[in-house]
Amino acid sequence: MSSHVAGVVDLIQTGLSSLSFADISPDPIPINATLPYITVSEAMAKDVQSLTGPSGATYSVMRISCWSGDYEEANDLRSLIKDLLGNYTGEAGDYTVMGTNHYQDRELYDGLTQKYQLITSYSIWWTE
Repeated sequence: MSSHVAGVVDLIQTGLSSLSFADISPDPIPINATLPYITVSEAMAKDVQSLTGPSGATYSVMRISCWSGDYEEANDLRSLIKDLLGNYTGEAGDYTVMGTNHYQDRELYDGLTQKYQLITSYSIWWTE
């Protein structure tokens, strides 16, 4: 597991600790997952450069998926995560989050498994 993924998993678990109904892990969603479920992946990452060289910061785009058989439940869970990550600064696992910015939302539905996947993506700037 990427350390940034571990940091976001830790941040969500800590921030939403009062919600005992949703499990969380890195992508992919386990076959036997009990819904609702949250998965986290890192879509891209790069070191932040300045005119004087490496800045010591990293920029990444994190993708958080909220899975459920019920659209409203997945949407409510995604809203809670967006409230948590919006403008967040502070600790996340072994990293310090310097800032976050909402990147995009997407919605998917798998008719075969009857699961909604509501996705929110955030740009995050990190330092160790």
